[in-house]
Amino acid sequence: MKTDSATPANSYDFDLFRKGDRDEELRRLDNRASARIDKFLENIGAAGFRDEMLLLEVGSGTGRRIVELAKKFSKSTFVGIDTSDELLCHARDAAKKATVDNVSFVKEDIHMTTLSPESFDFVYARLVIQHMPSPVETLKKIRELLKPGGVLYLEDTDRDWMKIYPAPENWDDVYKKVKAVQKKNGGDPNSGTKLAAHLSAAGFRNVCSSLEPVTGGRELVADWLQNYAPTFFTNMDAPENERSHQVLNEIKEMNLKVGIYFYQVWFHAFGVK
Repeated sequence: MKTDSATPANSYDFDLFRKGDRDEELRRLDNRASARIDKFLENIGAAGFRDEMLLLEVGSGTGRRIVELAKKFSKSTFVGIDTSDELLCHARDAAKKATVDNVSFVKEDIHMTTLSPESFDFVYARLVIQHMPSPVETLKKIRELLKPGGVLYLEDTDRDWMKIYPAPENWDDVYKKVKAVQKKNGGDPNSGTKLAAHLSAAGFRNVCSSLEPVTGGRELVADWLQNYAPTFFTNMDAPENERSHQVLNEIKEMNLKVGIYFYQVWFHAFGVK
């Protein structure tokens, strides 16, 4: 649960988690970033990334994905930016453990960045745009950092494209609340379907988009319950948060007894400056 003393500048802010909850969220972030790593490496190559490029990750979090890139593309240079000192510290530790020296992590807000314009060949952002109050303006800021011909590659979700079945009776009401709270805090729960349009509006050309279905049964639902669903409720007030976690417990019990199936679509889009 987040603290009540601060208002997030967007719909996700790691530093607003209380200390004990931050430890759990750090674990969840790392696990989420580890998901489908091989597919990510394949997709980023298809979007045009090649060795000997300079890549920026916006919202690098725990550093998991950019460190994997640094290991695979040893002739490239990587920069990860985030606004959280704690996440940056964790990311630097991850790079050290992986013994890669071609990646660095810097505290930067993309909207007030000190990074040099037109300095990057490639920019990557995952699950970032859905939290931005003005996504097109955010993309324009990113575009300024790209060299002419540089590529921006985005990954995001649309909460209306995620379903579980069967589900407890109260799940639909809880999930509607999740989406409403994200909107209230400046985010867009339907960002994934809008990525390509946002890129075009921000001035990118040759915009391409694709869908990646993720489906599964008991095992995938158990992973979702552990690493994804708890983060849904962090902006809710205490009574709603408690009620939502009760519904998650019902989902967990139902999954153990009868099995639940999970369906989601991830959205990918990239554009050229």
